[in-house]
Parts: sequence; C-alpha cells; structure tokens
Amino acid sequence: MPAAAAAILDGMPDARDLHRLDSGGQTMIFAGPVQLFWYAEEDTATRNVAVAVLRQLGFGGEQVAAVMQLTPNYVATLRQRSLRDGTAGLIRPAGRPRETADASWEQARAWRAEGMRTPGSPGGCG
Repeated sequence: MPAAAAAILDGMPDARDLHRLDSGGQTMIFAGPVQLFWYAEEDTATRNVAVAVLRQLGFGGEQVAAVMQLTPNYVATLRQRSLRDGTAGLIRPAGRPRETADASWEQARAWRAEGMRTPGSPGGCG
C-alpha cells in the first residue's frame, strides 16, 4: 500500500471490512465504522469517483468491484481513466453523444454563410 494511502487509513479497520449500505435512495461506503462516501444511488459520477479513490487508497480491484456491485473489468477501466484523465475521465456527459463532429458543423456554417442551402430547402439545390 502506498505511504500516502497508509497515512490516510492509519487507525482504520482492516480492508476486509470495506462494505456498503443502501438506504432510502442513498449509498454509503464504509471501512469498518468509518464512512468514506455517501451519495445518491443514481449518482454514477460520484460512484465512479468513489471507485477510483478506493483503488488509489489500496483496496483491491475485485474487492472494490464486489462492494460497488460492478465487474472487476469496469473497476479496472475506471481506475485507468482516473489515472489518465483525472476526474474528467470518470464523469461522462449526460445524453446522447453528438453524431456530427465539431469540424463538420463549422464546415456547414461556412457553406451556409456562402449562400449554399440544403437540398429541398427554399432556394436550395435539388
């Protein structure tokens, strides 16, 4: 276990005491009697941050996966994202991803500014 994690966990119960409590739409993560996280059950962003922090504190991937009710592969993916991209890698924007790249939108705006129109529109081609 890294020295920083050991210092944070100094005096805490053994890692085997990592457990979770779901109650009233809230999830609480404990190491023994010490509450480490508390978030709304549907808050996947905070859950993902909790997973990454637990891994950085030295809790094993399979143990974190079991407590967080995730697959070990997903826990590993979240850990890699956090190491590579920080918190931004753990929080995905809500909604459907854009189907058109920003560069394509810029090209469309330029064409429109030049007077081009889409087929079927008034004054458009076709």
